[in-house]
Amino acid sequence: MSRTRIVWYGGAKKLPKHDLMLHAVPGVGNVGKLVTDSLVNTHDSDLVARLLHPDLPPHATLNENGILTPPSLDI
Repeated sequence: MSRTRIVWYGGAKKLPKHDLMLHAVPGVGNVGKLVTDSLVNTHDSDLVARLLHPDLPPHATLNENGILTPPSLDI
């Protein structure tokens, strides 16, 4: 039984066909995450899904609306 919770956006129920998918997680200096965030903000992209899993580090993030969100991976 998987403990991963997937929240789909835009009516999707699976990953769409894609030419390229980038993924980076925070690490030393956040270099990979900063590059990926910059590419997402610069180029046309859509949030397809958000993965929530209890084994992600227990660090909540304050979003732009002032709401604390649990750790997640955005696709």
